[in-house]
Amino acid sequence: MALVPPGKWGVEAVVDKDLTAAVLAAAVNADALLLLTDVQAVVEEFGTAEAHPIRQGTPTCARTASHAVEDRSRISWI
Repeated sequence: MALVPPGKWGVEAVVDKDLTAAVLAAAVNADALLLLTDVQAVVEEFGTAEAHPIRQGTPTCARTASHAVEDRSRISWI
């Protein structure tokens, strides 16, 4: 547990680590951002009846995916 200075308070929070990494990468003008995982598959439409694993992909598929980010101006695909 972290110590909180007098007059201050802490809050519990859940952070989207992938989004945080992307924001940080953009902020420091990173040349690349690799998000690695050891799950069996990345799932598109996760949590819905249409959920399905993505077994293969291309940069074009990633750019047009339903989960793609709104502001693509800082994103490049390798």
